[in-house]
Amino acid sequence: MYAIQLVDASMTLFKHKLFNTLIVLALCAVLLFRNRYTSPIVSLTATKTKSDRLLFLHDFAKPSRKACEATQIAEEGGFGSQYQNIIQTALYAHWKGKSFCVTPITSIHGNYGSSSSFLREVNELLHLAVLPAEQFYCLFVHSCRTASHVDFIENKKAWFDDFIKDRKLADFAKPFLQGVGKRKRTHSGRESEKKNAVVHIRRRNPQDIEDDFHGRNHLQDRDICHAMRLVQAANPSITFEIYSQGEHEDFGLYGGDPRISLHLNEALNVTFLQMVQADVLIMAKSSLSYTAGLLREGEVWAPNPFWHTFPYYWKTFDAGKGIPEEEPCLIPAN
Repeated sequence: MYAIQLVDASMTLFKHKLFNTLIVLALCAVLLFRNRYTSPIVSLTATKTKSDRLLFLHDFAKPSRKACEATQIAEEGGFGSQYQNIIQTALYAHWKGKSFCVTPITSIHGNYGSSSSFLREVNELLHLAVLPAEQFYCLFVHSCRTASHVDFIENKKAWFDDFIKDRKLADFAKPFLQGVGKRKRTHSGRESEKKNAVVHIRRRNPQDIEDDFHGRNHLQDRDICHAMRLVQAANPSITFEIYSQGEHEDFGLYGGDPRISLHLNEALNVTFLQMVQADVLIMAKSSLSYTAGLLREGEVWAPNPFWHTFPYYWKTFDAGKGIPEEEPCLIPAN
């Protein structure tokens, strides 16, 4: 078809002035260019798989560097576990020189009422670029010629555990993760200038298997008080804010001390942001406070043992080394 068009155009050249001749030659060049460079993409549509086609378009269409090049493979679990995977996958993409966009969380443990507002609040906590809907559409619904390839990266928790064992690599990860945490600072509602510590106490929830919880996640209250005393020894005037779930009568060891305040059954977005923003964080055996710790610039105290690697700059306390039964949680004020 293009050859016939070219012959017809050539015959017309002899009947027109030079100006018109040049215009027709330019049109012919456009037709040739279109036939030479567009047809291979059309033929790939019929002969190659979708992934092959997207790779071809990614290599030769030269999409903008602003396009998302990597995202995480969604997983199940609570917010702490899912967000841990997201930020560690984002770090992996950064390490490989790829731009990362998060695939939003659509299902989460802890959303017992299946609330859409809960999922919206959870996704607002991520503070990462989101995989655009149009790019998702181009990749999975309709093969757009402008679509760019996206790497769906598998869970990177084990990779991260090994990665930060090297201090130089931990120093590479630190500013990236803390940069994500800094974006949450604008949400801080703190007014007091007095130094504070947030203590995360994880109680059993409906998703837990009893034997697993008591074997892996559980910390005795007196173990937590031991950690609080370690922080108190270095900061005698510090106050403690405990974030947990349950009833006040279940936290009797912490009651009656004006230096300790209880925040029970708070919204997830409130609890997590306080963990990130506090001057000191005392972790539970929990992915939620572990992930908050990774995003923090301030001091972190972590229970040892734990199932993930700690950055070398964190402090640890021995799980199982509780205070004596007859003593109050904190060292009495002078």
